[in-house]
Amino acid sequence: MGRVRGRERFREYLGTFKRAMPDARAVIEQTVASGDTVAVEGRFTGTHTGPLATDDGDVEPTGAAVDLRFADVSRVRDGKIVAYHTYYDQLGLLTQLGLMEQTA
Repeated sequence: MGRVRGRERFREYLGTFKRAMPDARAVIEQTVASGDTVAVEGRFTGTHTGPLATDDGDVEPTGAAVDLRFADVSRVRDGKIVAYHTYYDQLGLLTQLGLMEQTA
């Protein structure tokens, strides 16, 4: 999904997924903090019932359920997030949506 800079652009990024999966939910499984760094591990779940915006245009709803593991790493300064990185299996997402076939 590329690089996202700034609070407003981050809201747009999250809105892309909320539009595509209105029932989306993040299930936090573990949080670890050390110094100014916070790591979160969890699952993103939802049903693809709305268009998913991509650089190549909208992906029409597939009706597929998604259960995707993720990890987020944030750096915090003065109580504010100053850096945020999220990691998830993009191939797994496309496979769960039925848009790509995963081979062994």
